[in-house]
Amino acid sequence: MGITRRERIWIMNERINKIALNDLAYIAGFIDGEGSLGIRKRVKKNTGNSYHTAFLVIHNTYEPTMKWLQALIGGSLRKIPQYSKNKKVKHKDIFVLSIEPRILRVFLPRVLPYLKQKKEHAEILLIFLKTKVYGRGRPIPTFILVQRDKLTQQIRSLNERTANPI
Repeated sequence: MGITRRERIWIMNERINKIALNDLAYIAGFIDGEGSLGIRKRVKKNTGNSYHTAFLVIHNTYEPTMKWLQALIGGSLRKIPQYSKNKKVKHKDIFVLSIEPRILRVFLPRVLPYLKQKKEHAEILLIFLKTKVYGRGRPIPTFILVQRDKLTQQIRSLNERTANPI
């Protein structure tokens, strides 16, 4: 018999809670410099219902560091080959580490004290993650949808502000 969902969550919690403080500070630097924290609003094609999802994505060209981050935090790592417009000159590949919401619930509180540039983003995401409604197919109450829309707008305005420094 395979590992249960509860056991997977316990293992994930244990792995994240064992990350050393100096590693958390280093990871926070990566998130501040190379990371993107946000909330996506999507619409299901088959039902037309909208839903929100939190994300953390880190981009970098150095594969060993990205694999190290994945081993510590979890998530999915993919490689994006880079070519110039004429497709003859190859540039460094970009490695993208995507962290899903169930990991963010455990990881963000641990790394939050070390964040500088993206601290506000992380605080908004933590509020958003607390609005999770459990149970597939259950309708999400309107007040939660309204709260999620407000949080999505807050994080978008932060991202616009940080993209255009004064």
